[in-house]
Amino acid sequence: MKSLFFFLCVAITSQAGAWTINFGNEGREGLQGQNGRSGRSGQNVLIQANQPGPQSFYLGGEDGTDAGPGQDGDSAYNCQQPPFVDNDLEGADGGDGGAGGSGGSGGDGGDATIYYTDLAQLKRILISSRGGQGGQGAWGGRGGVPCSCAVPSWVIPRCHEVATPDGKKRTVCEDYDRYTCVAGDRGRDGAPGRPGSEGSLGFVTLIKSKTPLLPEALSLQVSLRQFASKKSIDGILSENLFARQRGLLSLLAPGSQVSDSYSEFVRRAEEKVRLVWDSKKLATSYAGTISVSLNEGEVSFNVTSDEVLLTEERLENGVHTLYIRDAYNLSEFAILGLTLEGQKTGTLIRVKGASPRLDLVEDFVSVKISYKRVLLGYKEVFDGQVPVGALQRAGTDLLVNVGKMRFSSSDDIWNGKKEAKIELQIHRRIKGSDEAIARKAVFFTKKK
Repeated sequence: MKSLFFFLCVAITSQAGAWTINFGNEGREGLQGQNGRSGRSGQNVLIQANQPGPQSFYLGGEDGTDAGPGQDGDSAYNCQQPPFVDNDLEGADGGDGGAGGSGGSGGDGGDATIYYTDLAQLKRILISSRGGQGGQGAWGGRGGVPCSCAVPSWVIPRCHEVATPDGKKRTVCEDYDRYTCVAGDRGRDGAPGRPGSEGSLGFVTLIKSKTPLLPEALSLQVSLRQFASKKSIDGILSENLFARQRGLLSLLAPGSQVSDSYSEFVRRAEEKVRLVWDSKKLATSYAGTISVSLNEGEVSFNVTSDEVLLTEERLENGVHTLYIRDAYNLSEFAILGLTLEGQKTGTLIRVKGASPRLDLVEDFVSVKISYKRVLLGYKEVFDGQVPVGALQRAGTDLLVNVGKMRFSSSDDIWNGKKEAKIELQIHRRIKGSDEAIARKAVFFTKKK
């Protein structure tokens, strides 16, 4: 609103050469209110259901605390209006109120693990595990009072001296300029704070057993260096498996307050695993790790190495086995150089490389081809992956036959009359390695 008034004011008074000026000092903004503290979660407990008599457990989460209000914005100050100046006036604004603090979240209800042998035992157990209530958000502070005008408008005469017929001088005021004063804007009230969220109900796990579950062994990690002294490494992974169910409240004592969903122990999974170094090469020549994990009863192997490791998974007599069949250093698959050869339609780029196993190599080649125009720079005619038909193996080298690539007749750059610019990128991936080899180069053909 203030900016709109300012432009209107300029339009009215600009003929008199006047501008709107401010007086007073703007009030400071109020501080934001303090947020409420989140409540602590309820206690987690282990319950033996075969105890005589009823059992009650209060596991409720703590309530979040209420937030503090935002501070009021300060009123504008030094608000004395200048007397009868040759300008329109506008008072300073009041300070904005601070936002109200947000309420603290309620703590979650505590969880319970119940060992039982008969479902009837659960009817003697009362669990109260409600989440805590969220704290109240606070109101924002009020905006401060602006500077107001003691005199809303005034006029200033425009006078000059004139000579009378008898030669005397007198002052004549034939014009008047009118000026106005408006109050500043009241500070904005601070936004109210949000209420804290309510904590969740506690969760129950049921285990039909008299004795505690055995500890789990969910993973095994082996360094390749460990194969220096033995060819195979054995292990046993174990996991306690649970199923998600609903209907817990019908199993517990009436009046229980807890999540109706629950988890129930189903069985214990134990899986034998074996890692075998099945290569004639020394394992100490390579670096890396092999991880074996058990998740939801499924065994998975993961090889982490910059080397090239060829593996095979097999299930033999109930044993999950990973064979490391062969190994190579990544450097054995290096790209040794990129050179431009041939001319016209026989133009090619030779990717000189090394590879003990070509069947493990995957090369992805892309080029950007453009030709030079007089005074206009280069014009691009191709940018993308090289077609398979333009790639050729020559031993361990890869030939990129760019001269066989065709474009529109107007952009035919292989006729020898145009200078071409070829930007090549190659990404070499080796099966059995997480790493990749990348090279790029820029070539220029010459006019013939």
